[in-house]
Amino acid sequence: MTHMEHELVIALNRKIIFVNPNDLQIFKEVEIESDLVPLGLKLSKDDNDDESKTKKPKSQEEAKIQHVALSDDLQWLAVTTSGQKALLLFKCLPVHAKLVSIRPIPRASSALIFSPSGSSVLVCDKTGDCYQFDVSEDSQNPGKLVLGHLSIVYDVLFPPGENHIITSDRDEKIRVTNYPNSYEIANYCLGHK
Repeated sequence: MTHMEHELVIALNRKIIFVNPNDLQIFKEVEIESDLVPLGLKLSKDDNDDESKTKKPKSQEEAKIQHVALSDDLQWLAVTTSGQKALLLFKCLPVHAKLVSIRPIPRASSALIFSPSGSSVLVCDKTGDCYQFDVSEDSQNPGKLVLGHLSIVYDVLFPPGENHIITSDRDEKIRVTNYPNSYEIANYCLGHK
């Protein structure tokens, strides 16, 4: 298939569908496995020990798609899952959706975005922390904590130039954080509508 200028990626439960936006034809379907452990997901000790809160141990919970992001250059697809919490990275070009990496994430994701350069992906979680993961076929590095909020992060933007990260949280705050020195907050957007 020839390279298209744009494409749509739709995900639900465990299925990812690639759609040609010109004619709305499905040209690729991928279904993630319900158990990611045999594919290389390493569950932390805490994930298996805390069986009292749920009916099933974490290793027995079914992985379901939570968030999906496509890099601007259409090279990478990032998928976060719930149940078995993981970041899955797929190589999209020249072959659509070749799984190249499965990495554990500490908590369920609340937002997901690629950097404009496509070299990293930001995963924000329900406690307000945002982790940055390197994007490459051979990298298995864990995420690096880059910033945090006091409540759930609902959305994240990585503007062109990669000088800032913009996040919004449940407390109705929009924060502009310097990047890569994310310990410096550039501005808060308060009083916005």
